Amino acid sequence: YKEYFSKYGSKDGVDMITMPNNDVVLRAVLKHKHDYEFVKTVTPTATEKGYDLYKCKYCSEELKKNEKAPLGNVNSDSKTTNKNNKTNQKKVSLKRVKLHKLKAKKKGIKVSWKKVSGADGYQIQYSLNNKFKKGKKFGTKKVLVKNGKTIKKVLKKLKSKKIYFVRIRAYKIVNGKKKFGPWSKNKKAKVK
Repeated sequence: YKEYFSKYGSKDGVDMITMPNNDVVLRAVLKHKHDYEFVKTVTPTATEKGYDLYKCKYCSEELKKNEKAPLGNVNSDSKTTNKNNKTNQKKVSLKRVKLHKLKAKKKGIKVSWKKVSGADGYQIQYSLNNKFKKGKKFGTKKVLVKNGKTIKKVLKKLKSKKIYFVRIRAYKIVNGKKKFGPWSKNKKAKVK
């Protein structure tokens, strides 16, 4: 303790040389000003916090800084969120849209269908190819109907004297994203 007292002394001014017994020494040591040194960084686990560990170089008292939450809390919240998302996805169940007979018009086709309960809107797809293949030569396109109450739509700017295939499906918005139901059966019509 001599090195310590020569540098810091004690709060009640006890001098090491004149101390009569150990009791006085112990009381003085407990009153010293801590001087902490960095020891190590403890990484957080699934159940335990992480932190930077410091120790006083005179009395070995420990000090924890920069505590980090256990990883288990983050994982638990993440799993809960994923579980809720999966639950929401499972709840989305839209019926197949019943597509009515198509009505050919001049450079267009009038499409009508039966309303689907719970739908926020519909997506119509039309093409010169019955498999709805992508590509400019097939003229495959999609049209979005943003109202679940709408039951008809006219497709415009189509090629005259050409046969078009049409199908439709309903969608519902969940967590800001569109969740689609199954496509209807294909129907075809020849543009006037």
